[in-house]
Amino acid sequence: MVEVSSRFCTTADLSEWKILVPPTRSFFGSVEFACIAGCQAGYSAQLLVIEAGAALVAIPFFFRSTAGLGFADSADLLTDVFTPEFTGPILISSDPSFGRKEFHAALDQALREQKIVAEFMHLHPWAEGNELLDIERVLYNRDIVWVDVSLGPERLWNEHFVYACRKNIKRAEREGIHVFEANSVDHIREFHRIYSATMVRTNALPQYHFPLEYFLRFFHEMPGHARFTMAERNGQIVGAILYTYDDDNIYSYLGGADEEFQQMRPSNAIVFDAIRWGYEHGRKRLILGGGYRPDDGIFRFKSSFSKNTAPFSTYRDIHLPEDYGALEAQWCRHYNRDQLVTEYFPSYRWIPTGDSAPLPSSGT
Repeated sequence: MVEVSSRFCTTADLSEWKILVPPTRSFFGSVEFACIAGCQAGYSAQLLVIEAGAALVAIPFFFRSTAGLGFADSADLLTDVFTPEFTGPILISSDPSFGRKEFHAALDQALREQKIVAEFMHLHPWAEGNELLDIERVLYNRDIVWVDVSLGPERLWNEHFVYACRKNIKRAEREGIHVFEANSVDHIREFHRIYSATMVRTNALPQYHFPLEYFLRFFHEMPGHARFTMAERNGQIVGAILYTYDDDNIYSYLGGADEEFQQMRPSNAIVFDAIRWGYEHGRKRLILGGGYRPDDGIFRFKSSFSKNTAPFSTYRDIHLPEDYGALEAQWCRHYNRDQLVTEYFPSYRWIPTGDSAPLPSSGT
């Protein structure tokens, strides 16, 4: 029996977190991203480190107190946790004697000791650490589109891009759309203008309305892992996407386009630029993500660049069942309901339709 130990690193343990999970290994698992995103959302971030023999596993978590729920018993406040997108367990090194059963027991014990009532993970489809998870707790969420940029732009153009995609890229060229990487604070201000207008136009949830300072922090603090890609026409910015990246992957993170210029297809030009950049810089994948619903317009736009899809899944577990049940009972009293029935997780963070804005959550 291999000896198992666990510990939590906070963002104050900067050097240790950077050594364990540098942004070159996982952009979203890095302490730099944890500091920026956690500060914006008002969550504390910690890295759970589990060691067992030669095995070393790290999981980045955001912590949320039940104090923010409004109805939770203030005498016994609890916490639930969730991981940033495209993370889950990050397998740094493995040990044949440390498998699913041993990992789940170590994870459960570590979270119970911290009085963490529930846990939600956004899993990276290509992460080796997923093999440690209890498959009964892994839930398929949706398909996402990814581009194998190692194939090169020419082969992707001929074998993956649909006709409409090629046509739209050519149109952007004819319309004089020029794509470049932001290199000044003024460019980030323009990015924020485009992004904010897009969020308003699409009725995005409140948590997607980021202030300018959020993007400036990526620009200043993660210049080697955040690429603000801008599309301009006659000196006017008409589209922009923030791509984040680590050694293997490029992630299409946040962006938008000026509605007045959408017919000139700046978004197609930006994605094509990202594909060429990824190939030139030796990345494996450009992860475009999915849509809001299966086969919606957003998904069809993304899949026009690639035939490749991957299943995006989540992981959920309850570590303190009695406390979880008590929170559900408090929820029922608060909303005057006989029972709580929802696919949302944790269930007690769900707000029924017609009530106030949703509570911050990483549920489905």
